[in-house]
Amino acid sequence: MSDVFIFGVGQGELDLTADTIEAIDQLGATLYHYSDPGGPVRHWFTARGYGDPFDRQLARDVAELIAKDGVL
Repeated sequence: MSDVFIFGVGQGELDLTADTIEAIDQLGATLYHYSDPGGPVRHWFTARGYGDPFDRQLARDVAELIAKDGVL
């Protein structure tokens, strides 16, 4: 079991609604954005790691919320 689960790593802004961000937070995941000066914006999610199958299910749930928001 890992202490931190990192998933959904990508580039570009995720323009999510406040409702979607709140729903993701309620699942226990947090969205992070980072950009080096002049570089692309990178994003990822973190959550407490419980191991498989729990981590995999969380990643699916977050992806579903993002898709419902029309971003994916």
